[in-house]
Amino acid sequence: MNREKPTGNIYETKIELKDELERLKNTDFTHPLYASAKTLESIDLADKKVLDVGSGPDQKMGSLVENRGGKYIALDYNASHLQTMKRSAEEKDLDIFFVRGDVKNLPIKEGSVDFAHERFVLMHLSPEDRKKAIKEIVATAKDTAFFLEYNWESLLSETHPEIINEFKKLAMEIMAKLKIQPYMGKLLETEVVTALSDTDEKYSTTNEIFERNGKFGKEISAMIKSLIEVADKLLKDNDLKNKLIILEQKILASTGEMEIIPPDINAVSVKKLSN
Repeated sequence: MNREKPTGNIYETKIELKDELERLKNTDFTHPLYASAKTLESIDLADKKVLDVGSGPDQKMGSLVENRGGKYIALDYNASHLQTMKRSAEEKDLDIFFVRGDVKNLPIKEGSVDFAHERFVLMHLSPEDRKKAIKEIVATAKDTAFFLEYNWESLLSETHPEIINEFKKLAMEIMAKLKIQPYMGKLLETEVVTALSDTDEKYSTTNEIFERNGKFGKEISAMIKSLIEVADKLLKDNDLKNKLIILEQKILASTGEMEIIPPDINAVSVKKLSN
């Protein structure tokens, strides 16, 4: 029987991951968009082109850019993500331009957009491919490229430490099998600077950390549902799937009262000094 080889980028797989798609579209989880909005807050987007690399299926970033007078370009490798966003954009009468492409070899001309934005893509790539992707993304932007990534090191709970520690352990096991880098946010600025060190252009970088603390049990509930799906459909690991199912019941029983510090989001901005 042919099985698709697990890849570090679950969004490039041909296996349909419905629970992960629903998690990405879930309107309750606003912190990633908040981090992006705050990162872009001081930027004048009027009549500017913003390329969103690894846009996913959610149109909220497009709404944010368009509401500020900008032109939003959604780029994703996963065609179904773009189709989902297109349907939502049509319902909301958003003027979004869609591009299917690979972050390691972007089908976008150098300097053809004003700003480039990437969120939670690099963590799914190998170190070699991350370097390529960083260079590609920065090259497309005339002005500034923005990189946002999770740092799972910060995840903990004082109210339910055993549950969250077990969740973190199993999540890390899955990420290790898929070669996903859970501490990408912590490594982000160093990797960006290193990737650009052999280019002639001069840049300045800034690093901002977005932290939270509160009752975010719903987010953990949605995440473990996605992890069960990945263990089942992508990894074909019944032992890991069963451990996650048992843990899911504990999480669902504690969702309303569970206080956690979710993974931080690191945001690194790369501004070209020639502009």
